[in-house]
Amino acid sequence: MYMVMRYVPGESLGARIRRLRKLGAEETRRILAELALTLEYAHREGIVHRDLKPENILLEISGDSVRPMVADFGVAMRRSYDPPPGELRRSFGTPHFMSPEQAAGEVDIDGRSDVYSLGVLGYLMLSGQLPYGGDTVQQIAERRAEGRHRPLHLVAPDAPRDLVEAIERCLQPMPDDRFRHARELHAALTARQTPGSRMWRRLKKVRVATRKVVSFLLEVTRVDVPWPVRG
Repeated sequence: MYMVMRYVPGESLGARIRRLRKLGAEETRRILAELALTLEYAHREGIVHRDLKPENILLEISGDSVRPMVADFGVAMRRSYDPPPGELRRSFGTPHFMSPEQAAGEVDIDGRSDVYSLGVLGYLMLSGQLPYGGDTVQQIAERRAEGRHRPLHLVAPDAPRDLVEAIERCLQPMPDDRFRHARELHAALTARQTPGSRMWRRLKKVRVATRKVVSFLLEVTRVDVPWPVRG
């Protein structure tokens, strides 16, 4: 018995980080956004990967194009089945990248656990270092559970604010404080490219406020001046 997999011309994300030490903000954003879409599909099918790490992300390189692929579903779980007694209270995955609830051996984890792991990947890509260090698995687990990591904006000061905020939200110790779904992470990473971006909304609010102020002043001063106010 053997398995045949498609050959991916390129390198793993781990190899790329070791070679470059850290990645640029836009490359990090693009890789995270594509991974979020991939995981959204898996999560909709009831699959939680549980072992997202640089070596399990393959980068298909074709010219200037870099396409990330999620590999190694060896410890993935399907949420619709009852785990055997041997899996209860056991943690599966890689210590530096697993979520607090996964490290605690909780059985009923969901896609938010993978979202946490994406946050660790994003932190590593931007800064070249892991958010939580430690000499033992116990030390790593304690710091992760308390959310005690150096703020990303300090270790990657040139990174765009919206990218930093998205990654930091992924790294929240409590699942309810993270993105509810991987698609929400994707939306946060790509929002600035659409008319619904934060900057667009702020400009719209300023425009509306200015229109109200001008209309009020004209009403108070009773100045009969045609004003082409439009929405």
